[in-house]
Amino acid sequence: MKKTALLFAIALVFINNTSAQKINGKSWDLRDGALLDGKTILKANMLGWATRNIGFYGERILTKNISAIVGINVMPQGGIPYINNFVTDDPQIENIEIGTFSFTPELRFYLNRSGYGRGFYIAPYYKYERYKVSNFLIELEDENSTTNEIDVSGNLNTHSVGAVIGVQWLLGRKKNIALDWSIIGAHYGSNKGFFNGTSTFEMSDEEQADLKDEITDMFNDIELLGKKMTEVESVNVTSNSAEASTKGPWAFIRASLSIGYRF
Repeated sequence: MKKTALLFAIALVFINNTSAQKINGKSWDLRDGALLDGKTILKANMLGWATRNIGFYGERILTKNISAIVGINVMPQGGIPYINNFVTDDPQIENIEIGTFSFTPELRFYLNRSGYGRGFYIAPYYKYERYKVSNFLIELEDENSTTNEIDVSGNLNTHSVGAVIGVQWLLGRKKNIALDWSIIGAHYGSNKGFFNGTSTFEMSDEEQADLKDEITDMFNDIELLGKKMTEVESVNVTSNSAEASTKGPWAFIRASLSIGYRF
């Protein structure tokens, strides 16, 4: 019994000292100057603010070379950022409003000897993202050549996996200021969407058929880097409404520059 207690005490001492190391010949411990145990870093993405994309990340240092991170990104509903910089005079595009929410857990592996939240890293991750689209107006002429509008809104949900490479510095006398540069990353997965709209007029059978064809062509023409991103699963149109479901692959790149504080 005494032997077991002694081994347990030795293990506790070992665990409590795994965050201690030499920096420039001086002893440094994660707990020095930390409000908690020094293994938690809260960060905010500075690049995202320029596009109304608010991102926060929590990093928990597990071992010398491994951390677990959870990221939350939110873009409040509004116009497409910098839409005026695109060469388009299509009011259908200019008036669209979009909002996003994403959840990104990742496991980060630090590659150098410093570790404990510092140095170059590679991180595999999973990303869930939801896009909410509103105020997308489809114009349709009736049999009297009068232009009418159908207001379409809906959600697109994506699930992806990927990896990112980057570097993180711990700055300041107590190494409590974190500067995290995710240099480049990419993820790939799938998307699934559902959209519906209501019309301002009663559509005839011919107009319903025309609208169904227009919705099908619109979603089937969406491409990213030359790759088709959506495929229409179904389209249902009535005299005053329409709905469509879509699916397809999903791919995107990732980069960020975040600043944070280690507790």
